[in-house]
Amino acid sequence: LGLGAGAATVLARRTWRGAARDADEIEAATGLPVYAGIPHSPRQEELEREARRSSSAHAGPLAALAPDDPAVEQLRGLRTMLHFALADGRTKVVALSSPAPGAGKSFVCMYLAHLLAGAGWKVLLVDADLRRGQLHRHFGLEGEPGLAELIAGAVAPEEAIRTTAFGNLSLLPAGRVPDSPAELLHSKNLKLVLEDASRRYDLVIVDSPPVLAV
Repeated sequence: LGLGAGAATVLARRTWRGAARDADEIEAATGLPVYAGIPHSPRQEELEREARRSSSAHAGPLAALAPDDPAVEQLRGLRTMLHFALADGRTKVVALSSPAPGAGKSFVCMYLAHLLAGAGWKVLLVDADLRRGQLHRHFGLEGEPGLAELIAGAVAPEEAIRTTAFGNLSLLPAGRVPDSPAELLHSKNLKLVLEDASRRYDLVIVDSPPVLAV
């Protein structure tokens, strides 16, 4: 009776939750292709805990410290799919977002940029989450000046873009939190910034704000 009740409860929860259980369901419901399913990485959490205990500014790159991690394997698959998706050359800018904070968007942006740079691409990672941008901390870099100041015309690209310790990877941090982040991102200057970056880099990855939260 206990085994039967437990199995019935699990089946009932799966039926009533209505959550997607595989990529085919997502593609059928949205009409959008699913390039990869990236699992949660306990190893990444462990690296971040070690960095906090050692008072380090940032954890080492997961792709280098745990190359066989399932999340890294899926990110490699995403890198390959992205390469084919961009083969027509219509754009060099890729924006990644998520429904809400904490879904892993910045993790995907950061390590996808690592893998692409490791494959020989010249990559610029842009932190466009002007309210909560924290990417500069993962690289042990200063957060100001950054994208906010660049859009406002207060600094030149050479002053805002940081060179990281990872070869072909550069970072444009979010910068100082502006009074009106949404209005700043609606500025036509953002398009000019991205167009200029497209001429300088093979690929521009934009870590954008969460869709439902902003």
